[in-house]
Amino acid sequence: MFNFQIFANLSHLIMETIAEILKYTLPSLITGGVIYYVLRSFLINEQKRALLAMKIDNQEIIVPVRMQAYERLVLFLERIAINNLIVRVSQPGMNAHQLQHSMISAIRDEFEHNLSQQLYVSDKAWDLLVNAKEEMLSVINQTSAAMKPDAAASDYASAVFQSLLKHKEGPEVVALQTLKNEMREQF
Repeated sequence: MFNFQIFANLSHLIMETIAEILKYTLPSLITGGVIYYVLRSFLINEQKRALLAMKIDNQEIIVPVRMQAYERLVLFLERIAINNLIVRVSQPGMNAHQLQHSMISAIRDEFEHNLSQQLYVSDKAWDLLVNAKEEMLSVINQTSAAMKPDAAASDYASAVFQSLLKHKEGPEVVALQTLKNEMREQF
């Protein structure tokens, strides 16, 4: 026959043991959970602070580099403006073909020299800059095609100016204005 008294005593002993274990374990688990949460929050905040400090340090380096990129691209646009370009590349005794070749070489050299600056400006600004270069080359080539190869450089220069006057604004002006606006917004 089964003795219920032994079973009751055994159950009571097990319940007391479980209660005793819970009395020590439960507060430890709660304390451990609180410590975990506090440490986790602290580490997350420290990570955010470290990232913020790194961004600030990077800004101190990147801002001057970006500013210099805008300056260089503005200088590029100024250098490929027809009036500046002709003054810079023309030599006494040049004919139209020689002036055309010198202008195209100067524009391409300037552009290649500034290719890396696209990293620091918006895609829109860079696209306008590339379009300005391509339009300048197009005007130079189209004007040359309409002239005799042995024409005087001064006649060719006048024809290029006339071709550009057909545009409301020179292609470099639109790109220059976009660069200026973008720089003002960011700095």
